[in-house]
Amino acid sequence: MLDDEKTQFFELLKDCMAQYAKPLPETSMLATWWKSLSPYPLRVVAAGFASYINDEGTFEPKPAGIVKRCKLLDGRPAAEEAWALSLLSTDENETIVWTQEMAEAFAIARPVLDSSGAISARKAFIEAYQRLIDVARFQMRAPAWIVSEGHDKSRKVLALQAAERTSRLPASVVAALLAPPEQKVQGDDPSVREQLGKVKKLLADLDAQRQANRAAIPTDAEIARQQRAELAKKVANYVASRSI
Repeated sequence: MLDDEKTQFFELLKDCMAQYAKPLPETSMLATWWKSLSPYPLRVVAAGFASYINDEGTFEPKPAGIVKRCKLLDGRPAAEEAWALSLLSTDENETIVWTQEMAEAFAIARPVLDSSGAISARKAFIEAYQRLIDVARFQMRAPAWIVSEGHDKSRKVLALQAAERTSRLPASVVAALLAPPEQKVQGDDPSVREQLGKVKKLLADLDAQRQANRAAIPTDAEIARQQRAELAKKVANYVASRSI
């Protein structure tokens, strides 16, 4: 949450406490509430309060109880959905909007996908993704949604519009990414500059990872040479072991 959203946040807290016939907490406790929940977007905090009221009808909430719900309502896709979305990155025509954890987990799983297929890669992805989001939630980091642009312009428009509708990307970032090249000016909006900077860095990192992965996979000729060398070594060892 932003500092200028404090008033809205305290109104949410006041309304929540009123459900339990409790007043707004003392000033010192308000500071604890704000410190605990400020890492999360206001809409996620509002959903956390609503979830608590729906589940707990007797006792008023404590900050930890709402934080627990915010972690689960932070907008990160579940592992299976994240895997399905990440697979789109193998199609260079597709534009995908994904989290940093998804991109990092897919970079880990991509060599497995290339060498062993989707079933093995899915397992590697889900294990890595779950580990990454557990760490992010423990550190109370909100999801960072970033864009990997594909070559197909029409798919790009659809993907970015969908990301705006689901609040994964702010309208200002979507407008900047959809603007014609001659009009793509970042302007003075720090959030736009920051988001576009993340996009460029992630694309560069993923490209470097793809290059490293390709370099790590031996070619058919290299495999054949290795097999011939291993066979020659075995034959030499066999002959040596039979020599008098």
